[in-house]
Amino acid sequence: MNENTNQQNPSQDPSQEITIGYLLGRIWRRKVRDNKSTLVLLVCFVIVVAWWFLQQLQNGQIITTTLAPTYTELPAGYSSGEVSRESITVSVKMNNFNILSYLVGELPIEIDMSAVVEKKNGQHFWVPSKFQDVISTALHDGDELEKIKTDTIFFNMGDETVKKITVYAPEISIKPRSGYEVFAPVMISPTQVKVIGPKNEIDAIEYINLPAISLRGVSGEVHDTIRLSAPEKYRRLYFSPEEVVVTAIAEAYTEETATLHIFAVNAPRGRKIQFIPSQVKVKYHVPLKNYGSVSEKDFRVEADLSSRNNEGENIVYLRLVSRPSCVGRVDIIPEKVYYLIK
Repeated sequence: MNENTNQQNPSQDPSQEITIGYLLGRIWRRKVRDNKSTLVLLVCFVIVVAWWFLQQLQNGQIITTTLAPTYTELPAGYSSGEVSRESITVSVKMNNFNILSYLVGELPIEIDMSAVVEKKNGQHFWVPSKFQDVISTALHDGDELEKIKTDTIFFNMGDETVKKITVYAPEISIKPRSGYEVFAPVMISPTQVKVIGPKNEIDAIEYINLPAISLRGVSGEVHDTIRLSAPEKYRRLYFSPEEVVVTAIAEAYTEETATLHIFAVNAPRGRKIQFIPSQVKVKYHVPLKNYGSVSEKDFRVEADLSSRNNEGENIVYLRLVSRPSCVGRVDIIPEKVYYLIK
């Protein structure tokens, strides 16, 4: 027998492991290396693409890149990173093979701040498009500056603008002394203050929240003076006035009771509603100074029959829809009633 016939193909040898590398190598040998025309075609294609790419570069390919300015000749007490970290975006017409340097990272450029800075309405800034010769120094030799896309760069140099903002107290906890209650809303004076500082920081502040306020054992009128402070990241802001006063008034009260009829709403048309019980009581706190000025007609209790309760078809919860402004805590007794539709 021919010696070659005794040699087994690896694909026919069950003991031979067929790997992806083996299969790819086999395809390369049979389909590309042994096929000279295919190999030549691939080489020609690569040469044509490379030639086209080089021609584009030689003819002046336009590419967008960014410049990272470092500012010199700064005012005392400022560093380059403090006044601005904004990059400059430009379009470059390349006449040399510098594409990678434009695509990877940002090109450094030094800017003499004393030569470019302008000031208007209390704000320092500069316009890169006015200094094309300066910007061009960051480009490689032979490349041309096509366009400066960045419009204006503002500086953080203590320039101050003023804006009015509202003061809020979102967390207030007041525990009056026994026999006293806070009937009126807590007051903040003034409710609006001026915030002063660099424009970019002021634009980020729309209002200011006071820290949590906790008052215990309050009786009569109490005042708490709170100094305003901006969030730590806005370290150049300050306020006028610098403090606000929070006022809470706890008044001595008496507890009174009124007996009220129940008004049905959203009842079936043409039907009569009977509540069991037919009347309820409201217990309320009223300041001593208003004692005698509050009557039953100042309250109104309703039962909305469109809202059913899971406890049963004929049970409805009551709600207080009208009360005097001077009244404090109000309890309805009972909170729910039965009803019959006749």
